[in-house]
Amino acid sequence: MKYKFNSEYVGEALLIISGIIITIFPSVISWLFYLAGALIIIWNISVFIFSMIKNIQCSVYKTILGFAMGIIVIALPEFLTFGIPLVIGSLILINGVERIFSSMQYKKSGKSWYITLALGIAFSLFGLYLIINPVRTTSTISRIIGITLLLLGVYRLLISLKESKSNGNKIDSVIDVDNFKVDD
Repeated sequence: MKYKFNSEYVGEALLIISGIIITIFPSVISWLFYLAGALIIIWNISVFIFSMIKNIQCSVYKTILGFAMGIIVIALPEFLTFGIPLVIGSLILINGVERIFSSMQYKKSGKSWYITLALGIAFSLFGLYLIINPVRTTSTISRIIGITLLLLGVYRLLISLKESKSNGNKIDSVIDVDNFKVDD
């Protein structure tokens, strides 16, 4: 009986390992962007230098565009660290303030207003927290992504193992066709 190597296990293992690394070291995501940006810049500069040495026509615009793309990729983590929490925090803060004003209108009209006021205050405080602490927010989001990858990897591994066990993890018998004659 022959057993086959299930390549799905490699994907699950990579998900689990990357989930653990991102959960423990959330800044690794930024370093991946820095590395990718540096590689893009180095690639474009090397292609340009190689084309100059070999006297091959190379588009200067492509080189400049590639260089700019590398810089954007390097700058992207900084935008994500500050930009996203500020935007999300602002939207949540605005929603909280709207709920506070709605609760005041509910109170004037005699409707139940306590829950709306409590939610408005909670949303406003949470929005302010996101705006004031963008780095901590990004770190928390990165850890959540890491935990999600870890759980996804474990789940997929368990499913793969279960399917492998139910299929017997066997390769079908090989049919020898060298001495097989086909009728015309």
